[in-house]
Amino acid sequence: MKIAALIQAHHAPDLLARLVDALAGDLWQPYLHLDAKANADAFADTIARVRLVDRRVDVRWSEFTQVEATLASLRTALADAANTHFYLMSGQCFPLRSDDVIRRTIEALPADAQNLIAVRPMPEPSKPLSRLDWHSRLRRPWRLRALIDAVAARLGPPPASRRLIGMGVLHAGSNWWLLDRATVTAMLGWLAANPWYLRAMKRAKFADEMFFQTLLMLTGRRAGGPQPTIAKWIEGRANPEIVDAAVLTEMLAGSALFGRKFTAMSPTPDLA
Repeated sequence: MKIAALIQAHHAPDLLARLVDALAGDLWQPYLHLDAKANADAFADTIARVRLVDRRVDVRWSEFTQVEATLASLRTALADAANTHFYLMSGQCFPLRSDDVIRRTIEALPADAQNLIAVRPMPEPSKPLSRLDWHSRLRRPWRLRALIDAVAARLGPPPASRRLIGMGVLHAGSNWWLLDRATVTAMLGWLAANPWYLRAMKRAKFADEMFFQTLLMLTGRRAGGPQPTIAKWIEGRANPEIVDAAVLTEMLAGSALFGRKFTAMSPTPDLA
């Protein structure tokens, strides 16, 4: 087994170095997508220890750019036949379990569904179908963007998105997942044969939380277990809580393989 760790980072080079240190075992092959906004010189030491994704996307919160960065990482990692699994993670993730536990957890999954991914049918309260409405990719001025989005919302989703909604296959979940090689191959093959799907998602909001879950349905693949990465969320807050000693203790009491959102000041578990 060889897991391609698909790391997406844009800041905190010291924290990223700690993550790469934790992925130094034979189980892992780290790949790094470095946000186009980031200064590569600040990450030079870590870049020398990973495989860098050539295409650097300017990733923006809630935009399709998150999916574009993920697809670039998947295509890069899939080119290496040694990679059997693909684990999407951020530069603020950190393992909660040893490599041996992670390996045994994956091996215990059904052979045809070694995928750890949250998959829930849409709509649900936090993920309404309005996410497929037309959303502007204009970044500034913000007032103009808000005005365009407000007008577009009255028109509903564009044609490709309406087609997708009508198929009744929309599913959603966390952006952070682990997929096996057969599933990734099926997904990328399906995308190549169905370019309309990209059009259906490009104007969506938070496409990263439904793009791959819906692809799982469209390709006939299935999840073998829940999402592998946990974060501490408090209702009403836009971001997960920073990992401190209390949050880490709570995470370790569960069964997740990785946790987030770590900072340079966060404690990390002893995985020896």
